[in-house]
Amino acid sequence: MIGQEIKSRGQKNLLLKTDTQGHDLEVLRGAGDILYVVKAVACEVSVIPLYEDAPGWLEMLRFLEEAGFVLGFICPIGHQKRDLAVIELDAVFVRPDVS
Repeated sequence: MIGQEIKSRGQKNLLLKTDTQGHDLEVLRGAGDILYVVKAVACEVSVIPLYEDAPGWLEMLRFLEEAGFVLGFICPIGHQKRDLAVIELDAVFVRPDVS
């Protein structure tokens, strides 16, 4: 598998960044064993849905936590004008146990 090949080369501190207009969870699910050798995942997460059938931020959080990541950083990247509700977040999830 690709993840094992990466690990056998001694590559560390890998970052997986997604930017797929609402399909980030599909990409992460399809990453296979690569997901288990990266140190961090950077993605946009929707608080207010922007794309049809896109996962919400809690679903992304749950998936990445189950994969062994913890939330390392979040930054709002859009607010609604009428009430300042957050629309999207840039998020970085880190895996504290990967050496």
